[in-house]
Amino acid sequence: MGDNEKIQWHPAFQQAIRAELSEYRDSLSFIEEYQLTTEPLKIDTLIIKKPPEVHIEKNIGRIFRGHNIVEYKSPGKSFSVGDYNKVLAYAYLYASLTNTGINDTTVTLAASRLPRKLLRYIKNELSLAIEEKSNGVYYVAGERMPMQIIVSRALPEEENLWLRSLRGGLERSALKRLLDESAAIDSEVRAYIYAVVKANGNTMRGDADMGARDVAEVLIEYPSFVQAIEDLGYGDVRIAAEKAAEKAAEKAAERALKRGAKPEDVAHDLDLPLSKVLEIQGALSERD
Repeated sequence: MGDNEKIQWHPAFQQAIRAELSEYRDSLSFIEEYQLTTEPLKIDTLIIKKPPEVHIEKNIGRIFRGHNIVEYKSPGKSFSVGDYNKVLAYAYLYASLTNTGINDTTVTLAASRLPRKLLRYIKNELSLAIEEKSNGVYYVAGERMPMQIIVSRALPEEENLWLRSLRGGLERSALKRLLDESAAIDSEVRAYIYAVVKANGNTMRGDADMGARDVAEVLIEYPSFVQAIEDLGYGDVRIAAEKAAEKAAEKAAERALKRGAKPEDVAHDLDLPLSKVLEIQGALSERD
C-alpha cells in the first residue's frame, strides 16, 4: 500500500466523535488540530461546551467541562507514558494561553485498546487511582484536571457505534449496520466511512487491501457515500461505481433469464436496455 493509500484514521475519529455527540451539536463546538503556538504543537480535537451549564449525559462526555482536549491513537497504537505527559503539558499550555481555569479543562485519551503500561505507570509511579466508570471509559482520579481514557473496542455497541467501529476486523453484519446508520444521520461522516470500509476490505471482499475502486464497489448500495468518497479526491470512484452497478445488473439479468423471465420484463425491472438483455440471452444460449 503506497503512502497515498494509508488509512486516514484521525479525520475519521473526529467525525466519529462528532457523530457520537450529535445530540449535543448545538451545545458543543469542535475544533480540529487546534494550534497551540506558532511551533508545530497541535491538539487533535478541542471540544468547547457552550453554554457551559449544559450537562452531557453521553458516557464519553459526562466528564466534559468548558474546554475539553481530546487526543487519539489510531488502531494498533497505544498511549505511552511520554504521550501522557505530553498531553498534560498541552492542557496546561492551553489553559495558560487562553486564561482557562484548570478545573474547567478536561483531557481525554482515546485509543482502540487498553494502554496497560500507562495504567501501571499512573497507579504505581503517580499513585493515582483508575476507575472504570462504564464499559470502555476509565477516569484518572487525582490529576489536577479531570481526565479520562476511552478504550473504543470496549465501548458498548448500542451506545457508541461510531467509536467502537473505528477499526478493522468488523463482522460483515456490523459493517452493514454501520453503513445503514451512517446513511441515515445528518452528521458529516465521509472520511469516517472511507477509513472503515478500507480497513475492513477483508470482511467485504476477501481483500485485506482496498483501493478507491474497491471501496466504490462496496458502497454501490449507498450512492451518497460514493459521491462523498469522490469528493475526497478519488476521481475514479464515480466510474468504478457505475461499472460496478452495471455489472451487478447484468448478473441479475442473467439469473432472471435462467429462471425463464421474459427479456422485456428483465429490461424493465433492472433498468437495462432491451438490446443488452437480448445480448445476455444470446450468450446464455451459446453456452447451452
